[in-house]
Amino acid sequence: MSQKDSVNYKKTAWQDIISLVVGQIKQPEFVQKYKTNVTKSSDYADVIESILKNDVSMYDEQFAESVDMQVADFEPLKHAGSDYIASKIVPALFAVAYTRTPNNRTGSDGKPESYDRQRNIGSAALSALRAIASTPENSVAMMYVYNEYFFPRVISDNRKTNLLSNRSILDLIRQDTKLTEAQNIQMASQNKDMHI
Repeated sequence: MSQKDSVNYKKTAWQDIISLVVGQIKQPEFVQKYKTNVTKSSDYADVIESILKNDVSMYDEQFAESVDMQVADFEPLKHAGSDYIASKIVPALFAVAYTRTPNNRTGSDGKPESYDRQRNIGSAALSALRAIASTPENSVAMMYVYNEYFFPRVISDNRKTNLLSNRSILDLIRQDTKLTEAQNIQMASQNKDMHI
């Protein structure tokens, strides 16, 4: 069995999430771990996605065994709750999926009113976009997706008029996902041509 096969990426993903939630690692370190591991295993990506979907509600014995961990390992997640977990995971995924640059518009407080958001390319960015796009419309995580999409602030008039529904935001992210996927395929075929 090779070294690669012996890594339990589900366990690795949970350990990374727990480390982020309890503050053992900060967002930039989590982002690096995500970029490294998500390209090696779909299991890693699936765990992160399950958090956004809030698929895991029971960190019981059976669940812990299925990822080769102990029930006690999940205590921090039980205490933190899905709202706090989403507040840590969603911004990290956006950092992988998009690059933000401040533009020239400033608010009345002198801070940037908005940022230009550029979607990233590559397999890690695609995984992050897929995870964000899979967020259920009425989930706890959706509030964080919404706020991150309009970082650093949502203009309240837009929110009031319902021009920016949860569904429309997810549709825009799904569109970005398709564009990144197409670009990744194009890049892969160009690289193949170069090596022929």
